[in-house]
Amino acid sequence: MKNRAQILFILLIQILTWSTFAQEGAAPATASSPKIEDPQPALDMTSYGLRSRSRYNLSGHVSPVSTWLPMKMGLALGWMASPDWTLEFEWTRKSISAKIMEVDFGQVVDERYGFQGRWYLSRSNSFHLVMGIFKTKFSFELGPSYLANIPGTPSATVWKFESIGPQLGLANRWQWDSGITFGVDWLLLYFPAFAKSSDDQLLQQITSEADKDDLNRVTSAIKNLPQIDLFRLNLGYSF
Repeated sequence: MKNRAQILFILLIQILTWSTFAQEGAAPATASSPKIEDPQPALDMTSYGLRSRSRYNLSGHVSPVSTWLPMKMGLALGWMASPDWTLEFEWTRKSISAKIMEVDFGQVVDERYGFQGRWYLSRSNSFHLVMGIFKTKFSFELGPSYLANIPGTPSATVWKFESIGPQLGLANRWQWDSGITFGVDWLLLYFPAFAKSSDDQLLQQITSEADKDDLNRVTSAIKNLPQIDLFRLNLGYSF
C-alpha cells in the first residue's frame, strides 16, 4: 500500500508539473499571431463609379444629322450632381449659305442654348435620358434671286425667329479612368413651343406671290416643326 501511495504521489506531481509548463509556454494567440487587416475594397472603375468620383465635365459635340442645318457644333459644361444625374448647359451653332425646302438663301444661322439633365436610370453605367429646356435663334438672309424681286431698296434683308421649348432625348456616355468621356446622343427632340417671336418685316416687302408662298412655307415649318438631332457625338473630359 505504501509503495502504491508513493507511485500515485509521484504521478500527481508530474501531471501538475506538465500542466504548469504547458500554461507558461503557451503564448496568447493575439501576441504570437500577426494581425491581419481587412483588405481595402476595390475601386469601381465602371463609368458609374468614375462619375461618382468626378464633379464636372467639359465636352464638345457635333450633330451629323440635324434639322435645317447638318453638322451643327457646340460646347457643353456639366455638373455631376450624383452618379445618376448630370446637369448641363450647352450651346450649339451652325452658320452657312444653304438651301432649305428647295429655297435658296444667303447666310443662314441656327443657334441654340439649352439647360438639360442627363438621368442615368437605375444606376445605369452609360445609358440615360436627356430632358431640359432650350432657346433657339434662327435667322436667314434672302438670296440674290429674291432680293432682285423687291422693288427699290429693301429696308430689311434678314428674317429672324426665336422660341423656347422642352427637349427630350436618348443617349449613352462612357467615362474612362483618364477622365476622357465619349458619348452618342442617339435621338434629341427640340419642340419650339413657347415665347415665339419673329421679325416678318422682310416678308412684307415681297411682291411676288410665288416668292411669298415659298418663304411662308419655310418660315411656318421653322416656327412649328420640332428640330431633330440624330447620332450626335460628344467628346469631353471629366474632373
